[in-house]
Amino acid sequence: MVPLWDPQTARDVKVTTTPLRHKQTGEVAEGARVNWHLVAYLGLHHDGSLVTTPEPDILLPAGDFSVSGQRLQPIWVDVYAGAATPAGDYGMQVTIEAGGASITASVNVHVYDFTLPRKHSLPTAVGATVPSVRELLYEYRLDRRVVTQPGPPFDNYKLKEGEYSEFADVKPIIEAELDRYVAEGGNMFMIPTPHFKGDGGSNHPLGGFVNMNVIHNEADDAAWIVRYHRELAGWLREKGLLDKGYIYIWDEPRPKVYENIRSTRRLLREADPEIRTFMPAALTEELADEIDVWVLPPSDWAEKRELVDKLRRQGKEFWWYNAVAGTQLEVRLIWPRLLFWAIWKNNIDGYLHWSVDTWRFAEGRHFGTLHRIGTSTDCWWSKGPDPYGGAGTMVLPAPGKHPVHDGILTPARAGVLPTIRLAGVRDGLEDYEYFVLLQKLMESAGKDAQKDDAAAIAEAGKLLTVPPEIVTSLKEYTNSDSLLRAQRDRIAVAIELLDGK
Repeated sequence: MVPLWDPQTARDVKVTTTPLRHKQTGEVAEGARVNWHLVAYLGLHHDGSLVTTPEPDILLPAGDFSVSGQRLQPIWVDVYAGAATPAGDYGMQVTIEAGGASITASVNVHVYDFTLPRKHSLPTAVGATVPSVRELLYEYRLDRRVVTQPGPPFDNYKLKEGEYSEFADVKPIIEAELDRYVAEGGNMFMIPTPHFKGDGGSNHPLGGFVNMNVIHNEADDAAWIVRYHRELAGWLREKGLLDKGYIYIWDEPRPKVYENIRSTRRLLREADPEIRTFMPAALTEELADEIDVWVLPPSDWAEKRELVDKLRRQGKEFWWYNAVAGTQLEVRLIWPRLLFWAIWKNNIDGYLHWSVDTWRFAEGRHFGTLHRIGTSTDCWWSKGPDPYGGAGTMVLPAPGKHPVHDGILTPARAGVLPTIRLAGVRDGLEDYEYFVLLQKLMESAGKDAQKDDAAAIAEAGKLLTVPPEIVTSLKEYTNSDSLLRAQRDRIAVAIELLDGK
């Protein structure tokens, strides 16, 4: 909306939406829902002063608000069609009222005759600790599909400190959490390793489960690591889950710990050679034999393509990592969605979002806090352009005070806010499923194709290639949402065509 009144005047605004209705019958669409959000501008402060240009980003809850004249004010509307929604043409309306006047915009929606799978085809790891944040991710369909973190919450369990926990001791915990996780749709997870007597590592709780940066210092440590992981791997194999788990062997290691990584890998191979290792890091040939799944910043992947291709021929997997040019506030808002078109274009095996709630560390609130000016859409984060605070996460704590438990900020569900960037990731993951579905249908159609169908199948196959006008490189991509949606519609039409054969 563009308020045409005086810039010095702020007026109250009311927004209402109608349900999604079938264009011909007028009936409310079964299984559909319509939600709207007020888009807030997020600016970053440092020492009490604004240091960045405020960007539209935060999706505030629906409700009345105030806005100054002559300022562009976005309204975000999500229209969701579920598996039960029949194919066809639908419509809904958005009405905006202010100062005794109103305007209504119509939104046209076409529902295609196919359903996306419940599980993501692209393996994704999403770091989230705060329970209400995990709940929000479920709503945005980033979880309960193929995810690692937030996966089984092994980190919530406390074990005895300074002891060696045998697999039999912790099996009930692991089994209960994995059974629940798999039932909810997850099928990738970090293999849980209890904190052990001689461990001198970091990044994990004393007396709890660990998984990364494990430093073993004694012969007893080595014997326990082999024994525990051998028993765990055998049990996971019996359950058909060993290939879904991995050891997060280290997080962004420096060369001084490379030998520890090698020695840990030797122990894991002794325990079971099929245990996989996973590591976010800059790619280096020094550790090529130790890592099965490399998680790279897209820029590192682009700069080291020759080594990537060499290791890929050896069976290594390559994921992208949001640490650089991923979903930060400074990227163009279309990129968090196009990121997954780029992932498809470059045959990337998975995606890691290292954390969506790093602000949770409440001690000293050194990661900053979010503030909102009255009922306006002006918000600011108190910590400046800090990639580990408000600027680098896709979920933010609402303004105001929140409970703190064990040093962790734990807002209620209503106290965590999504962003346009989070919605972009959600939509990008769904776009990715269009490619997967089209590819599967083409493979199936190709087996039984008649001669007359060959041309149609070949034409549909061209859509599996992301055109350069959509994504050329990590730095060159379209800023046109209409161009993106038109290409997705072409893929959808091809899916319907092949699905009907």
